[in-house]
Amino acid sequence: MDEQPSMKSSQNVEAEEAPAKFSAIDDESENLVHRDYQQLIVLERQKCGRIE
Repeated sequence: MDEQPSMKSSQNVEAEEAPAKFSAIDDESENLVHRDYQQLIVLERQKCGRIE
């Protein structure tokens, strides 16, 4: 029974570190999506003859 608390504490440390990793990944993917979306808008405008 002595092993359970130590395992739980190591899991808690991982759980605290995980959100930071995930938020970094989210920021990066959001930037990529945003950039792709901007490129798509530019392409659509060029097709319509409204180049900016």
